[in-house]
Order: sequence, then C-alpha cells, then structure tokens
Amino acid sequence: MDRINRTCLSSVVFVDVVDYTVRTVAQQTRIHDHLKELIAKLVRHIPEDDRVMVDTGDGAAVCFMMDPEEALYFGLNLREALLSAATSGEIDYRCRIGINIGPVKVVRDVNGRRNALGDGINVAQRVMDFAAPNQLLVSRAYFELLGCLYEDCAKLFSYLGVKRDKHIKEYEIYEVAAAATMPLRDAGGAADKSLVAQAPTTWAGTTLEAIARDLADYIGPLATLLVQREARRTNDVGELRRSLAESIVEPDERERFLSRSVEYGGVPAARAAENHLSREHQAARSAPLDISDDDLAALTQYLADSLGPIAKVLVKRFVRQVASREDLVASLAGEIPDGVERERFLRKSVIHI
Repeated sequence: MDRINRTCLSSVVFVDVVDYTVRTVAQQTRIHDHLKELIAKLVRHIPEDDRVMVDTGDGAAVCFMMDPEEALYFGLNLREALLSAATSGEIDYRCRIGINIGPVKVVRDVNGRRNALGDGINVAQRVMDFAAPNQLLVSRAYFELLGCLYEDCAKLFSYLGVKRDKHIKEYEIYEVAAAATMPLRDAGGAADKSLVAQAPTTWAGTTLEAIARDLADYIGPLATLLVQREARRTNDVGELRRSLAESIVEPDERERFLSRSVEYGGVPAARAAENHLSREHQAARSAPLDISDDDLAALTQYLADSLGPIAKVLVKRFVRQVASREDLVASLAGEIPDGVERERFLRKSVIHI
C-alpha cells in the first residue's frame, strides 16, 4: 500500500541520546552509527511499507503503521540492547524513549526518502522530553489503545500523573516498568485483535467491522483498534461515529466519514445524522444564551484540550440548547469520557459560569 502523502494513525517511538551535543564529533559519529544499526536490526522483521524511520541527528523517530504493540516491543528491546552494550563494554550511552499514538503524514524529503510529519511525532517527542536516561514513557492515548489488546496491560505501566511542557500544555504520562515483559505473541506473530473477540456484548461484530473498514479509509489499519476502544464507551452508532471522526485530521475527510451512507445496524449513517440534527433542532432554544464570545472561546479551548477539533461543534450545539451557563458547562463536561480530564475541564470552566 502506497502511504506517500497520506495521513494515518501510527504508533511512534521517539528516541533521544542523552548528552549527545556535549560529546566529541568522533563520539557522536560512533553513537549515531551504532544507534542507526541497532534500530535497523530491531525493525527488520517489519515490511518497509509498514514503518517509517526518521533520523533526527541526536536520535530517531520510528513510526509503526500496523500493530501498535510493535512500538512497545521496539522500545523495550532498544532499552535492553543499550544496557547490554554498556555492560559488555561495547559502547556506553543512554537514551530517553517516548511512545505515542497519533496522526502521521508520510512524505518524501528533498532526497526522495520517506519522511514523516504530524502531531503523532510531536507528542511522542514531548513524552520523551519527560523521560530520564534509559526511561521509557508512553502517552495516555497509547496506554488506552494498548489496553484494547491486553487485559493485563495495566501491569506493564505505572501512572506518573500530569506533566506540563514549556508551553504549559498538559500530558498524562505512564512509565513502562524497568522489568516489564510483553505478553507472548501467538503463532501468527500478533495478539488477537478481532473486533468480534474484543467488542462489548452490546455491539454486533458486523456493525463494528463495517465502521472500522470505513474509518480505515482515512486513518489506516489502526482503525480497528480505535473502534474497539471507543465502542466500549457508548452503544450509540451516531455517538461512536462522531467520536471516531476526531481521529481524522483533514476536515473534508472528517465530513465525508460522518456523512457516509453505509448502513450500520440497519440504520444508514446519513439518516442517523439527519435524525440527530433534527433532534438538535427540536431542542434548540428560542432565546440565545447570555454568554460572551470570550467566555465561549475559553470553554471551546478547554474542551478542545480533551476532545480536539470536535469541541467547536459541541459548543455550538449546546449553546443553543441549554438555559444557563451552568447547564452549558455541565453538558460539555459530559462529553469528556476521561474522569481526570473532565474534572480538569470543570475546574478551568468555573470562572466562566
């Protein structure tokens, strides 16, 4: 599959060599070559079309387009290889490692080589920034998605809490235990990720499979796992599709996904969207809510920190339906599935009530 100029959901491992810039040029060259060879060895079993490696000079970013657990296997094996090399006296340097899952666009660089851009890489780098030498950290998004594969996933991680970068942006961070080991793969080399096996009992497997195929047109093979995760939070087709749409970066593609007329559970998506809009219209208030544009902008930003671009749509919807600012904040908070983020939204929003 040709992924050039396409945006896909990818698992990203960002690696940074500690104290690289203070070393001599000869030391930098030796470390760079060793890390490059080590990474190539660790990913050689993965087809080239399913991965992208980006040389950052003092480290690397490796994007995995298929199985998300490959990123964790890679991170664990890389850390172990570095410790082994130092113990044996082969070479001694340490790395900080961060893992995230998010949108990545595959492009060609000026030399015609494959490169990767996007928020998936940017956040992986931010996660790595919080790591200590030879520490492996992951984002909440990656932690939650991996939980779709392994019920005992929590045993691999320790929650480190909310961290803030230099721009005061907040990230929920998990540490991979120093002695962590991944569950054994099956004979096929991967965990059982079938939607029928993973889906909640309130969903028909065929419904989720149809939605996953639809979503995969826009974000790639990881659509299946994303559907698994979001299907655990709702039993409503329309709500599920709106939640999944947040993973699609391009606005026009997001709109196409929401308006597709593929049938799910006997209800065409387009008709379901029309019914949803009709209910909104019936519930709309005749008098506008007394709230300033500045307050609305602030609430939209707070909500976007948790939900992304869909926040603007939700604010516009609820501001027409509610009778007070308190109701508006409560309605918006109800759209945030994560309890920690919901409480954070409520704390920030109180000054606008």
